Amino acid sequence: MMARQVIGNSLEILLPSYEAVESLFVDELGKNITETFVVTDKKSVRIDDIEIEKEIFATVVDVYGTIDGYPIVLYFSHPGREIPIELESLSGEKCGVVEVSLRGTYSLFAGQRDGKQTYLEKLRHFLIADLSSKRWVYHPRYGAMLNRARHSLKLRHEELLRHRLVEHRSPATLDVEIDSVKTEANKAERKRKVRFQCLMCDTIWIGLEPGYSACPKCNTHLFGKRLGYTDD
Repeated sequence: MMARQVIGNSLEILLPSYEAVESLFVDELGKNITETFVVTDKKSVRIDDIEIEKEIFATVVDVYGTIDGYPIVLYFSHPGREIPIELESLSGEKCGVVEVSLRGTYSLFAGQRDGKQTYLEKLRHFLIADLSSKRWVYHPRYGAMLNRARHSLKLRHEELLRHRLVEHRSPATLDVEIDSVKTEANKAERKRKVRFQCLMCDTIWIGLEPGYSACPKCNTHLFGKRLGYTDD
């Protein structure tokens, strides 16, 4: 109740960073490769439009407000009052959820008052500045960052397989494959269509490059001007 009391209508608060790790088991290695990704950095924010004891996501939260128009929830936890499963299992929501553990507040009230700060002032400072008491339960950007991490792991896995494939091939086999790639590239190059214009008669036509491509009207390539590639 004291924590809710010191919140007011708005609150400047320091929020922690949120890092997570995704892994992918690689059969060829017999172990996991991992990707660490950052959902959000540590930052100081201002929570406005605060409502106390608001019901949302089928549970009652201690603080509901907005950060630059985006909804945010603070839930105070302590022994006997843990984070509800409804908040732990969110997915696809636009609202961030931060747990604020009040376990660290016991020391604020254990000793004698020093005369410089009231208990409420100490509690307010704790809520604002103490990072160790806070953790992200849910962040709207988590799903997108997780997908990026999984895509990165997939690319790393594919690159690993390519390296292992190269390591187990003989130089002769690699030379054959390289020549094959060059041959296919040359074929593709020969098939590239180019738009030409004749400087004598202004005729425009489509020819193939590299190679001889004559003006269909003048019947010569001597005055042909290359205009660029085309998919026509």
